[in-house]
Amino acid sequence: MGEIDDFKAAARSAIEEHGWHVVLVAADEDRPAYGFTLGLSERFGHPELCVVGLDDAEDSGLMHDLLDSAAEFVAEGGKLSAGMRSSELLVGHSLGLRAMSAANIGD
Repeated sequence: MGEIDDFKAAARSAIEEHGWHVVLVAADEDRPAYGFTLGLSERFGHPELCVVGLDDAEDSGLMHDLLDSAAEFVAEGGKLSAGMRSSELLVGHSLGLRAMSAANIGD
């Protein structure tokens, strides 16, 4: 299998096991690091989540922990929506949610 096939298989496995998968993308010269979920819309009918620039996209970093906590909240029946603020998803940090324009989502 190639790199893309390996990624798809790992994502599908995580979604089947947990209900979601967190993807982290390192920064480059044109954009900050970001992370996003896969599986929330498919499994829970909830929009996917994206975090930008919180850290360097490390598996043990805040960005991963925040996305994982938020996804777990959704899996337990919680709903996150634009305009919400929460300090319960990641201890010591406040989360503000905004809608993402479709113009900012690439293919």
